[in-house]
Amino acid sequence: MRGQLNGEARRIDLHLRAIHPYLITRIFRLDEFHYVIFIKQPVDDFESLSNEFDRNIRHITVPITITTTLPKSYEEELNCIGDSEIPSNFEGVVMTHSDLISHMFHFHPDIGIESMTVDHKIQSITVNVLRETSSENILHLQATLDALVYPFRFVISCTGETEKEIPVKDGVFSIAPAKSKQQLNAKYLEREERLWFDNLEGIYSGNFLKNDLFFFDNDKSSCLVNCSVFSNTNLRNHLLLYDEIYCILPLVTEMEAFLEDQKITKDELLFLVEKGRLKILNFQPEGRMDYGFFNEVYETNNNALISRLAVSALCATDLVEINRNYIFNDPMMPDVLLPALEALSETFGISHQSLVNFIYWPKAALRTSFETLSRTGPMGIAQYGVNSQVANIFANLDKEVIEFELTVNSSQIHIAHALNATYFPFFTKSGEYTDHPYAHVMGSLLNFYQSGSMPNLSLRNIQSENSTMNLINTFEIDKYIPIPEFEADTSSSNVRVNVSALFTELNKLGDGERNEKIALYNDQVNEIVKSYGRSETWLDLNLSGVGVLVPYLDAVLKLTYMGGKKLQNKSPKIQALSEVIEAKLLSEDKDERYISILSKINRVARLKRDYR
Repeated sequence: MRGQLNGEARRIDLHLRAIHPYLITRIFRLDEFHYVIFIKQPVDDFESLSNEFDRNIRHITVPITITTTLPKSYEEELNCIGDSEIPSNFEGVVMTHSDLISHMFHFHPDIGIESMTVDHKIQSITVNVLRETSSENILHLQATLDALVYPFRFVISCTGETEKEIPVKDGVFSIAPAKSKQQLNAKYLEREERLWFDNLEGIYSGNFLKNDLFFFDNDKSSCLVNCSVFSNTNLRNHLLLYDEIYCILPLVTEMEAFLEDQKITKDELLFLVEKGRLKILNFQPEGRMDYGFFNEVYETNNNALISRLAVSALCATDLVEINRNYIFNDPMMPDVLLPALEALSETFGISHQSLVNFIYWPKAALRTSFETLSRTGPMGIAQYGVNSQVANIFANLDKEVIEFELTVNSSQIHIAHALNATYFPFFTKSGEYTDHPYAHVMGSLLNFYQSGSMPNLSLRNIQSENSTMNLINTFEIDKYIPIPEFEADTSSSNVRVNVSALFTELNKLGDGERNEKIALYNDQVNEIVKSYGRSETWLDLNLSGVGVLVPYLDAVLKLTYMGGKKLQNKSPKIQALSEVIEAKLLSEDKDERYISILSKINRVARLKRDYR
């Protein structure tokens, strides 16, 4: 048995440092039946920490203790699992029988398994694979199992006749192997399984970044719209503001109600998917969703469907990014930071442990995230999310209610943050309930951690909320106009950039001044629309802002603006040319530029005459 508990000892040490991220430790195997974790720095209440470790952190079958005395003799010192090595081949991760079967299928979906038996007398686990399994696949499976560093020896037998049914069922808090969901014909599940399990080491080492994800584009503005349970703002509003909309759809039983509420059809959703304007995020087992529609989305644009393990990869890369830049993760910080937090605790009467948890949340979350994201996906984010830190702020209020709301609403806030997307909260039609307060406070805290690097640590860089959220209802949107027509009128990136800038400008004004500005814009747009035909208006307005001195420019403009819509739809290159010309022709005067943009979209959206 010599050294066979090394894997679990290392994983237990990581769990200890996840709960107490400021601790610096070393791991020693004293003999065959005794391990210790040496804590380098002094601990004020070692007895309490030791009791916590023994009851809540240590695996009950592992003979390991903590100490503040460096061992004088030992058989071996083990390396701690570093933050860049957190997956570490799942070394020491405790698994049930079903977990281990799933683990094998996640990594080796092509291998058929007939049975798995455990012999406690000789401490072995025998995996019986199908006879036709190649020797190469057997070697790969053996390496995967040995990398777990379990106290039992793995033996692979090659006598199986019939493949075993996978015992793990897909659930809200469990992700079954893609192999067990073949009846859904969901090709994207295999892709995302490979995305997560093949890139784990790269994700946590920082070598696999957000930009390596198939669905992430940092150069595009985006929003996350949660339509999973209650109502949300009409998607047409978001088409005006953002290049991409990430949408969380409801369960299949509520899909028709969602379509009716949004005044949209599935074909129109697919149109937006094809255009690259809409991407679908899924947090649920696929069997609970309209997986037939999901398959259509994938066939239309395979980068537009993002399921649970792909979301796990996004969340993990985001945590790695935060920790890489976070100022309080400097190795020299604990020596000065912990005493300072203790002084703050005494001065303001705030719990010292709460302050420590608040400051060290990014590191604690990183060390906890791996097993959570692997097993439960985004639905488990609340296990490590900032919701716990926010709940502590409201300790003297109705904490149970607040904790519940923060927990159930945590996932979408973390994911919106990871996407660099504006989150649009859901609401009931009666207006009695929304997740906006919880979204606001958790989003603000995540922005603090994101901005908490040495170059960025200033109040001007810590944004609490995207200002466009406050003025999303500034426009009157034609909710019944077909989506292809709406998208055609708002497809230009210049529209979205300038509408967003307009919102920002209006947001800076007081109510009276804002209403005066809106009235002025509306009057100007109305006059233009009366005087010109719609296509002529956009062209003439732009030409009025510059001198047309370039030969053939008029012909190019007519092609790209007036006669070239079909060409633009077929050719991204022509669309790009059109948008460059648009941008060049827009007036440098802000009011003229906004009036020009407003006249372009007037048929589908206009500023409310009396904004409240």
